[in-house]
Amino acid sequence: MSDELIPIRDSFIVVLDSRNATNYNNSNYLSDVTFNFEDALHFPHRSLRNTCSVLSFVGANSIYNINETNNVLSINYTKYSLPYGNYNSTTFMSALLTLLNPSTTTYSISLNSTTNKFTLTNTSNFTINGSYTTIYEVMGLAKNISYGPQTSFTCPYTCNFNGLQSINVNFENLTTSNIDSYTKSNSTIIQTINIDSSKSNIQYIRTNDYNFKLNQTVIDYINISITDSLQNNINFNNQHWTLTLLFNYIHDVDRFHYNNSFFDIVKK
Repeated sequence: MSDELIPIRDSFIVVLDSRNATNYNNSNYLSDVTFNFEDALHFPHRSLRNTCSVLSFVGANSIYNINETNNVLSINYTKYSLPYGNYNSTTFMSALLTLLNPSTTTYSISLNSTTNKFTLTNTSNFTINGSYTTIYEVMGLAKNISYGPQTSFTCPYTCNFNGLQSINVNFENLTTSNIDSYTKSNSTIIQTINIDSSKSNIQYIRTNDYNFKLNQTVIDYINISITDSLQNNINFNNQHWTLTLLFNYIHDVDRFHYNNSFFDIVKK
């Protein structure tokens, strides 16, 4: 490197508000949105390194613990779909019995407060079909495992109404070196954000110096998707969010570019 060049680090932020998105790619889910800008984001052609990180994220904790990804219980090859919402064990048992007993009372369900396991009983044999059931984690069932036939069944695992524990922010039109366990390869995830179920907001503020390298020198648009760990798009139920991105780039500048001696000025 020439002694006349010195590396300089410059930064700028991009503030994204889902209310200002150009396209809502999954309607009022608001978890797959595209932002177009009048001018593309350009990094110096000879920059030594371009990086990005998430500075902050704020959104409503409006994600239901039972939703389109986990609301189906299949019994005797009939699919029973619980309405989307936030449930606890009491409201869940009431809603499930409403589905299972539309006209006559044949099913009953109870929760053991010591083991935190559900027991489902019926006046005749029934089989839980694992291939079509998506509510397995909530109820305490094993994934893709069928149970029965039987007239009484106790779930093998504890029930779980905690809902999502974290979400992933994806920068879909960027190439990163980040890896996740679902794809087992490079992903577009740029930040994982933990969810505190006791709070009404999902909030993240960067507390470290983590940055990921950018391979692009021009970004024409920004496509953000927000997913769970199985790459299901989150349903924010039409509640908006804001995301702040920090971009950094290191480039060389002429050490003497701004040095104007009296002799240099006279020559001009």
